[in-house]
This record gives sequence, structure tokens and C-alpha cells, in this order.
Amino acid sequence: MGRQIQFYIIQKDFNELVKVIKKNNGIIIYSDGYELSDVLLENIFDSRLNAFKNKYNCLNIKLDQSRLVFEDEEDIYTRYILETKSDIIELSLSEVQLDNINIYDVGRLYYNKSYYNEKGELIYKLKDLNTFYNRVKRYITKNYIISEDKGYYIGPHCYELYLEGKYIPCNGRYRPVFRKKE
Repeated sequence: MGRQIQFYIIQKDFNELVKVIKKNNGIIIYSDGYELSDVLLENIFDSRLNAFKNKYNCLNIKLDQSRLVFEDEEDIYTRYILETKSDIIELSLSEVQLDNINIYDVGRLYYNKSYYNEKGELIYKLKDLNTFYNRVKRYITKNYIISEDKGYYIGPHCYELYLEGKYIPCNGRYRPVFRKKE
């Protein structure tokens, strides 16, 4: 069974989230297992990276002791992390849904703590991942603004753009409404 927290963020919010991830010994990696550089992380929302949108939209977080299981795509000579069996947390970023319009799709932090192996046995992932996920989730719930329907969070810097009408959050079904607690 998986756990997730969904959010809308911009680069400034992401930079602060990365600090929390690193403070808790998280390592942000590509789908092929390689660690992202600090320079790339600091510019991940840069529009010039749109050509690489699929590569940088969905990232993963691992810990030092995480076990990574890979799957090879021989047709295109690439290997990918098999997310269901690896000790990782998915980190999807908010992205522009329509070009030249400030409508953004939701990002999320997703953690699946177990899976079934080939023999049908329930296998639990690294226990420390659960602790890590809870710490990052706690940061989001304490520092981000929650939507009226309580299903989404928006980063504080992103919220400023939302109030100005420069950032329109959308989840595919409706537009969440955010109001800061007084």
C-alpha cells in the first residue's frame, strides 16, 4: 500500500524542499539511478529544460542504504529503476499543463512501502524510508498551505503567484482553491 502527499511548487519552494531532503540524508536521483547535481536541482524548473521534461519531471529519492533494482530496456540501450521493488520515494514535480498558459499539473511525493515478489510473498521496503517520508511530509504540512478540499498543498512562494493569478493549479478534474489560515 502506498502513501502520497500532493503539492504545487515553484523553484524557490523546491530549493527549500531539497534542503529538507538533504538534511534528512535523502539523495535525489534520476530514473536511471544517477544522482542529480546541485546546479541542476537549483534550475529544475528552468524553461530551457523543457526538452528534457520527461527526464526531470519524475525523480526519485533514495537513502544511502537503499537497494535499487534495475530493469533494462534493451531496444533503446537504457536501464531504469524498477520502482516497485526498489527502496525509493517518487518525487514528481509540478509542471506546465499547457504551453504558454500558466496552468500547472500537481506534483507529489509517493512512497510504496511493500510489494509482492515472484513467489507471492509480501516484501517490505527499507524501514528508514518510512521515517524519511514522514519527516518530509511533516515539513510540507507545516509550511505549505492546504487546499479547501484538504487534498493538495501549495508552497508559500507558489502561493504568492497563485494570489496574483500567475499560477493556476489544476489536477485534471478541477482547480483546487487555496486560502491561507488567518
